[in-house]
Amino acid sequence: MFNVFKKITFLFIFLLPLIVEASPVKVFSLDKTIFLKDLKGFIAETNEDEAEMLIGEMRAIWPMADVDPKKEEKIYKEANKIFLARMAKSNVTSEFVYSVNTGKLNDYQISMMIDMCNKMLKNRMKAIPDFKAYLTSVISFFVTYQTEDSFDAWNIAANKLIKDNKRHFTIFLNSCNNIFIYNAVYVTQNVTWFGTSKKFSFDYDSLPKVVFPEMDLYCVAKDDTARIYNTSGAFYPTIGYWKGNGGKVFWTRAGIDTANSYAELAKYEIKLKSSSYVADSVRYKNKKYFSDILVGQLKEKLLANVNEKNASYPRFLSYSESVKIVEIEDSIDYEGGFMIKGNKFIGRSIGDNPAKVIFKRKK
Repeated sequence: MFNVFKKITFLFIFLLPLIVEASPVKVFSLDKTIFLKDLKGFIAETNEDEAEMLIGEMRAIWPMADVDPKKEEKIYKEANKIFLARMAKSNVTSEFVYSVNTGKLNDYQISMMIDMCNKMLKNRMKAIPDFKAYLTSVISFFVTYQTEDSFDAWNIAANKLIKDNKRHFTIFLNSCNNIFIYNAVYVTQNVTWFGTSKKFSFDYDSLPKVVFPEMDLYCVAKDDTARIYNTSGAFYPTIGYWKGNGGKVFWTRAGIDTANSYAELAKYEIKLKSSSYVADSVRYKNKKYFSDILVGQLKEKLLANVNEKNASYPRFLSYSESVKIVEIEDSIDYEGGFMIKGNKFIGRSIGDNPAKVIFKRKK
């Protein structure tokens, strides 16, 4: 019995260094060199290939003041190889190239990053997908030439969310990466909203938001596409809302030329999980029927199997109950509510005021 105990004791003492070395990270070091090494080891415990790729790109945005020029060149070469492979896997093209001239994390940003990674450890978040999503976002700030102020606002939002709602924290990171990589404002299995601008910034009021300057916002669903041209606004990732300002909607899906019919939007909101929206107080122009601008409501919705002949959207409904159209057809005038449904004009009564069709004979 004593000999068995001696063998077990010897085996434990012999394996102790290996057990200590393989123990999971409980806290990341504040030393930036040790942190990067520990971070790679932490991710490698789950997936060694992912660790090599993530840290390979991370090294390209890490401070290089004490790095030998030849080693620095090798770091950029490896990072560019990883970056190109990542973009190809996502079916995305990019002209970005890591080099001595591309952005680097400063000491303050690194300290914020270490603090966040320790909070993620404390919350028992996983190397993959959680840490991968976070590191991809950090890397993407430099790939998309974001400002320091934008990074600070993003970090404030991330810190607020990891404290208050871990689910929203994950949603926020995934949304950010969809924007960084695909220019996709909102992505689900059935509906995707894209923005055409690669310029955006992060901000935080009562909720985190991504602010876009003037661009086109368009929705793809059911093999159909709806677009708002030259709009601007803010995307709120944690609630899936877009708050927009301005922009134009055309009736090209219904076969109407852009010069003849369009609606100008004011302020509007969209629940992005849907492929439809309603905008109030829009200014509508239709050269076929009248020279004046009408004010009313716009309704947009994507449907399957749509062509120019059967398109029933976009729709415009005038607020006015007495729109006058002279010679809507030969010797026929119209007065009443006005609605455009796809490429079809529909007369409508509003309230107690009936729509009127006036037939003229010999003027």
